Amino acid sequence: MKKLKEFLLSENGMKSVNILFLLSFVFQNEYITLVASLLWLLFLYYSTSHTESKTVKTVYTVFCAAALMFIVFSLMSIIF
Repeated sequence: MKKLKEFLLSENGMKSVNILFLLSFVFQNEYITLVASLLWLLFLYYSTSHTESKTVKTVYTVFCAAALMFIVFSLMSIIF
């Protein structure tokens, strides 16, 4: 788990999460969207806990809500 945190908070981790998230829109696969949203949510969660700015925390919290929405929609698509 520690290696995952370090990777997500690194510059390459941020690039990887963003690329995977953008690819999930291009390929329109529920599983890719689910994985990308989960990684994005983890990235936002760890980034929120490591920042001091209230504005950045607020923006990341809004993005976390969007990621949760994508996760729920992906799960609904997979289940139903």
